[in-house]
Amino acid sequence: MRILSISELERASGLPRAMIYYYRREGLLPPGQKSGGSPAVYGDEHVLRLQEIVSLREEGLSLAQVRERLCGACQPPTAQTNMVEARANEIKSLLLDVAARHFAMYGYRGARISDIIAEAQLAPYSFYRNFDSKRALFVEVVETFVEKKIHEVEDFLASESDPVVRHILRTVAFLEKISMSPGMLTFIRAESLGADEATRDLVQQTYRSMASHHWDELKLMEGVGRPDPETRSELLAYAIVGVMENTSMRLSWDHDFSVEDYLWASLEVFLALRTLYVGPFDIGAEKKKYASLIHDLGENPDWKASRVSRDPA
Repeated sequence: MRILSISELERASGLPRAMIYYYRREGLLPPGQKSGGSPAVYGDEHVLRLQEIVSLREEGLSLAQVRERLCGACQPPTAQTNMVEARANEIKSLLLDVAARHFAMYGYRGARISDIIAEAQLAPYSFYRNFDSKRALFVEVVETFVEKKIHEVEDFLASESDPVVRHILRTVAFLEKISMSPGMLTFIRAESLGADEATRDLVQQTYRSMASHHWDELKLMEGVGRPDPETRSELLAYAIVGVMENTSMRLSWDHDFSVEDYLWASLEVFLALRTLYVGPFDIGAEKKKYASLIHDLGENPDWKASRVSRDPA
């Protein structure tokens, strides 16, 4: 069995140190062995675990899903270590919660690390043990918020059999996601272009999570009519996310368009894509079926409170 330093673990796993530490902080990777003040050392099991994590992330699983899949494998060796880990997780969760409120109220540029630390009643070193910059904090706030919202929406839609209703409610939920901080996705996408690899991975995973359920919807339609190649379906799923993102951005600029206009635009794109898979159908008749639902959500864009008909005839 090999005994690896953190540098050797980087080379063996192909992951940067920041990403290894990130997965460690998230409880996905067991701790290295450490004695006194000596640096931690790692073994082949750490290399294999990192490879498992990367493989599951590439499949589109969220951090929570990866953690569930690897359940029990990352338990601390002692009760004392478990208490330390629990406290560390509490501190990070607190920072993310407080930061989410500050970014929502003041935007990225207006939110200040000093104010976030003060409200959380933590020492500065507690912040910098978890995040190396405000940008890193913001990106993780976005990913955490988006993944939480996605799981909440998909649990709500689990019993909904109508794919069009599912799309409409996902569209409303997307509007709720970005209302936390207008332009946040545009910001993190731009920031990721020159960012470190760990930040780029977080940004990419955020978009993968948002696109994954749209891709699933398209795959469900493949084979019914005129299926497209798998890679094209994935790109079309990202196109749906792009429509939601850009139309919601336009909606935020002024009062020229309403939430109902936003929902209609998204629905019309979805119905157009649907013809690629199931063949021509009466789009006008389809739109009429969902007009009442869209009108109600336009008046009150709360997907959780919507009275969704399971058979919107």
